[in-house]
Amino acid sequence: MAINLILDKILITLKKEGVVGNGLTDSIFEIGEQNWFGDIQAIDYLEQLINRYVKPKEKNNFFKDYESIKIDFKKNKNISFKIVKLYYKIIFNFKTYKAIDFHGTIFSTEKDLNYPYSENTKYDLITNFGTTEHIFNQYEVYKTIHNLVKPNGFMLHFLPYQGFYNHGFYNYHPTFFFDLGKANNYKIGGLWITTIIDSIPKIFNIHNMDGYNFFLKENTHPMECYIFTLYKSSPDKTKEFVIPQQGVYFDKDFSKESRQLWDKYKTPNL
Repeated sequence: MAINLILDKILITLKKEGVVGNGLTDSIFEIGEQNWFGDIQAIDYLEQLINRYVKPKEKNNFFKDYESIKIDFKKNKNISFKIVKLYYKIIFNFKTYKAIDFHGTIFSTEKDLNYPYSENTKYDLITNFGTTEHIFNQYEVYKTIHNLVKPNGFMLHFLPYQGFYNHGFYNYHPTFFFDLGKANNYKIGGLWITTIIDSIPKIFNIHNMDGYNFFLKENTHPMECYIFTLYKSSPDKTKEFVIPQQGVYFDKDFSKESRQLWDKYKTPNL
């Protein structure tokens, strides 16, 4: 996956609300180095973002990177990764960046995330924008994310939820992220189901299991859509990664209505 129209809308919202940037996301580790998808015309858009979000005294440095991208664009060079680095500087205002990717740039390390990965450095922000669905060993890759994030750090997941046939090994459902978060004491800052309808991004706020069941009842279920989850790790993140159990079977706080709706929607009407 890459930075597309939907993901941009969510990240811009987080920027506006002060969730990212402002010293909160100085260090970034990406599970999969991101490039630019291309459904937003990058050259004009980057200029707009710099003028809107970058402090006046810092704009000259940002515009140097911007002019470099424009030159490479005219030479028909592949600038999709370069675009995202400048975009991230605007949105996250990061100082250090690292990624794991088999097909990335000099900023990424080639590692197989099916197997353990660790380092002494911890990061303010871990992104997983369309990578873990391609990793067969879900336990190991989510353990890696857990181990790399700082206490009070952020984890952003943007992944296929429905549709995307044969895209990867997995699609993800809200129960995955609600139960993973609860097991590991992550604060869930938000969970959204997203799609594009008539070239316009649509974002449905879920936030909890009751919200998801209301979403199902309203019958606003797009056929092809993504799931976006915002986590904040525990301030005292000393525990080892915990494998979750599915809440509908083990969570005593699971509401009666949610349980009834889960029974209703868990199997198709055949």
